[in-house]
Amino acid sequence: MGVALLVAVGELLIWQFDANHRAETEKELLSQLVDARALMEAEISEGLYITIGLASFIQSQNGQPDYGEIESWMAALFGQTRHLRNIGIAPDNRITAVFPKKGNQDVVGVAYRDLPDQWDSVETAMRTGEAKLVGPVDLVQGGRGLIYRRPVFVDDEYWGMISTVMKFDSVIAVIERFMETHSGVYELVRLTSEGNETIAGQLEVGKPAVNQSLEVTLPGDLRWRMIMRERIDASSLWVARSALWGLSLIFGVVGWHWWRSSQMARELQARSVAERTEFIHTVSHELRTPLTSIRGAVGLLEKQYAEDPKAASLFDLANRNLIRIQSLVDDVLDIVRLDAARMDLNLELEQLPELVQQAVENNEHLAGQHELVLRCEIERDAADVNVRVDRQRFLQIMDNLLSNAIKFSDPGQVIRVGIQRRWDWAQVLVIDEGTGIPASFRDQIFDRFARADSSDKRRNQSGTGLGLSLVRELVFAMEGDIAVESEQGQGTTVTVRLPLAGT
Repeated sequence: MGVALLVAVGELLIWQFDANHRAETEKELLSQLVDARALMEAEISEGLYITIGLASFIQSQNGQPDYGEIESWMAALFGQTRHLRNIGIAPDNRITAVFPKKGNQDVVGVAYRDLPDQWDSVETAMRTGEAKLVGPVDLVQGGRGLIYRRPVFVDDEYWGMISTVMKFDSVIAVIERFMETHSGVYELVRLTSEGNETIAGQLEVGKPAVNQSLEVTLPGDLRWRMIMRERIDASSLWVARSALWGLSLIFGVVGWHWWRSSQMARELQARSVAERTEFIHTVSHELRTPLTSIRGAVGLLEKQYAEDPKAASLFDLANRNLIRIQSLVDDVLDIVRLDAARMDLNLELEQLPELVQQAVENNEHLAGQHELVLRCEIERDAADVNVRVDRQRFLQIMDNLLSNAIKFSDPGQVIRVGIQRRWDWAQVLVIDEGTGIPASFRDQIFDRFARADSSDKRRNQSGTGLGLSLVRELVFAMEGDIAVESEQGQGTTVTVRLPLAGT
């Protein structure tokens, strides 16, 4: 009886160990899937909202667009997007203009009626008035693409079609770089009434594994499912079984109470992780995407009413508030990602002087609006230092530091940005001559939502109090350090230290 009890308790604990391991793996996979899905939807939406903006512009021109103006607009947009292959404009379903022209001349003049494999979806979009996203399909130009077709109606009459081709393999490359930072393998499946088809990735079969899947939200009837799998190493269970058989009789009662308390803790933790990951997805999908659409629409309207001085002030107000809201959303998302260890940094070898000079140039216009001078000062032995950083995140750090210096400086003052080399470290200093930081607030300067009280009512104290907290977390993530020195009324010096990297 005693032996049977020993074995039973040991097997129960081993079973619970295996169940716990699977539950933790499932939770981690689900969290990764939510991030991957949000990333994919954001990458695809980039092209969709450009198409929506172009359709609105054609409608505002009563179906008589200036193709030269559209071409200059497209040239700027293609320089900022990663996945666009081309955009075709087809009045009366015949392609008359395509951007960019290079490499796409062969499709000009093609009528959709002459393409049997595409005409059905075009005709459906005409009939329903709804945009359609199809793919991936094999492109005539080579590679695979996603095609987003949006019918354009002018005065309730069908005008024609806008077709945007996005590079599917380019989108998948972004997802695969994300997956490389995680342990699971993935598979992307297209769901159709005829059956399912794998369109990216490949899962291993025949081995013990934990699976999780989520459906990807896409316009029209296109349905994808993203699946992630992580293998389970069953050999560790035999080791655990041998150990637990010997200890189960002694720790049986203790193990039972531990199991009950740990299960409650896991449930609370799982709920917290699920809420956090769902929050990331919701903010990304429900706030960032509409903001992009609104900014595009405001930009088109601003161009249309450029000669109206009253409208110009309204558009300026709208743009400033949109930028402020976008900045707030981005800061909150970055903080949540850092807390959840979901911030993927692309650390690469960069020339520090070139990065700092770019940051200064990016903020010169803002400094000029406040009648301030930005000056870059590079010590001789720091002229060629290299660091390993995420380029975009480093520029984000500098934008935060420079905007703070500008906000708290008086007209006519100079803000200096210096680069120094100190042993195995590179130092970037942002030095202003502004109001300084009160002594009572210096210990809280990197706290979240911390904002110093100011008796100077001339200054705009708008902000969330997240900027410096986010700066510190990003600097730490790049294996650096940050320090602040300040005397009230005598200015502030912020020093960012980063380890030197070889060439």
